[in-house]
Amino acid sequence: MLYMLTIYTEQASPRLSYVIETLFEDILKQSVRITSDRSSLNVESPTINYSRLSIPGIPFIRPHSILFEQGTRILNEAFDPHGIIFPCDSDLVEQDIFAAAFLLLSRYEEYVVKARDEFGRFQATDSMMMRAGLLEQPLVDQWALQLWTTLRKHFPTLDPLQRDFKTLATFDIDVAF
Repeated sequence: MLYMLTIYTEQASPRLSYVIETLFEDILKQSVRITSDRSSLNVESPTINYSRLSIPGIPFIRPHSILFEQGTRILNEAFDPHGIIFPCDSDLVEQDIFAAAFLLLSRYEEYVVKARDEFGRFQATDSMMMRAGLLEQPLVDQWALQLWTTLRKHFPTLDPLQRDFKTLATFDIDVAF
């Protein structure tokens, strides 16, 4: 299998693999490879340096620790009005998109916030996204598209996105007869 994009990290983790697979393979429909082997990197091929190390010629995103932790903890961060929760040093984006996407995809805050309604459900009104006024925004999709657009500026050989949408009309019939 050919990989169009390589992501270098000092430490691979199940959380990082999950979010990379979701962003690139599921949302963007792009092949990606995660590696911790620095000697296999080629500055000529599309690569992201997702580590604290500096690698000349390879654009980087400094990682937040959440993707390399085990268990959960209460976070002190909050979304700003623009949807940024983990600002970081980067050549590509304003925040650690991978950590932020993991936070939303995993519904991380539902594991650490103990407040529940009378039926034991986490309430949207208690979410960080609601407090920031972002609950109706498809942030993970927006971040994935933003990252791909930026990557294509750095690496023009990357394929443009081919996003196909289909409509499937259905009828919800509670009682057929």
